[in-house]
Amino acid sequence: MRKYEKKSAGLISLKAKIRGFEIVSKAISKEAYKKSGDRRSNIKLKKRELGQACRHYLTAYALIRNVPFSKLERKCHEGNYLNPDKVLRIIEEHASHAYWHDVEKNRQVYRKWTIQDVKDKLIREQDDIK
Repeated sequence: MRKYEKKSAGLISLKAKIRGFEIVSKAISKEAYKKSGDRRSNIKLKKRELGQACRHYLTAYALIRNVPFSKLERKCHEGNYLNPDKVLRIIEEHASHAYWHDVEKNRQVYRKWTIQDVKDKLIREQDDIK
């Protein structure tokens, strides 16, 4: 039996955006397959930019749901870190009401996310990956 989880409109729209990134990415791949040379390279660059934006949205969704960053990305190349400001902006836009999990006290606290919360989660997780 699945546990019923009430989702806010913000989380539903965030999940829809992530799904939209997937659909657009597939369309770009099909278009790149038809092209060649510089046009194909330009299309692939667009897809890479789309992937970087999607990565921030996926990370924000994972943090809201208290999924460890290490489950999303097992390996992170040096210098390929996320921008915490972008992740916080996405969290505030879609789930400003979301609770934050206090690991040290093992409890859930209902308060606004801060830039320091996001940095701590990302830094802690990225240090675990290395």
